[in-house]
Amino acid sequence: MKIKQEYIEPVNKVIRYIEQTIDKEFSLEDLASVACFSPFHFQRVFKAVMGESPKQYIKRLRLEEAARILTFQPELNILEVALRVGFQSLEAFSRAFKDYYTISPNNYRKLEEIERININQIPYVKNIVENETKIEISLPSKNLEFNDLLIEIVKRPTQKCVYLQTTLQSPQIIKGSFKKIKQWSEAHEIFSDDTIVFGIIKDYPIFTSIEKCRYLTCVSVKTLTKTSGLVSYLEIPSTRYASFNINGGFHEIIKLVSYIVHNWLPQSGYKLKLEPILQFPESDPTITNFNENSYKIFVPVEPE
Repeated sequence: MKIKQEYIEPVNKVIRYIEQTIDKEFSLEDLASVACFSPFHFQRVFKAVMGESPKQYIKRLRLEEAARILTFQPELNILEVALRVGFQSLEAFSRAFKDYYTISPNNYRKLEEIERININQIPYVKNIVENETKIEISLPSKNLEFNDLLIEIVKRPTQKCVYLQTTLQSPQIIKGSFKKIKQWSEAHEIFSDDTIVFGIIKDYPIFTSIEKCRYLTCVSVKTLTKTSGLVSYLEIPSTRYASFNINGGFHEIIKLVSYIVHNWLPQSGYKLKLEPILQFPESDPTITNFNENSYKIFVPVEPE
């Protein structure tokens, strides 16, 4: 089925609905009504756009959210995690989790981060296109300290933007996506001297296979903006962040976020908030390669 541009925004609308109510029981009819399609047409459209059926997509998001909760909220027992992500029984959750991650929820919670990454990235490593630059993933040693890392707690105001969605699989595709959203903004005369070009990391590869880690290439706007084609509108609510500067791409972000979560946050009075990470490049991302740029990173946090 050929993907038509007018299908993108209805599918994105459904995705936002799913993300906001992940513990809800979804019927195909409910989701189709959000997209204003018939159930049959919606299922075909969704799979054409996302590469997964609605059922597969919802199940994957629930399991990846469960993996995040298991990692960052150890005070919750397995049943509480299961119910929080929409499973109705411990048995069903444990079976689905082991099928997806090849390990039980309880044993997954005991893994080191690099072990979680290895579990998730096996399909990606096998499917790397020959000669394509891949994003390397590694973590700092447990004894490594970032003595020169200045971390600030800041509260950002609501941020409005238009965006294109891609994934973290290819730095070249990310750079191309930044070019496209900038060109769209210029063509629609909403790009000005004070426009901000930035990225949003929606998924973290400790929990999500990197070819499915969603990355949004964004251009700031001042008001609600009518979109077209593949471009969508997003409003990021005012949130508190741990902010720091880095040189380098996603490889460095992984290292520093891991350091912050396990070394800095436990002593800060804050905990990780399970929301997207914001990434503001210092150099034009339509010109500078993704892994060669410098960034201001904002990791969402909340008081313990």
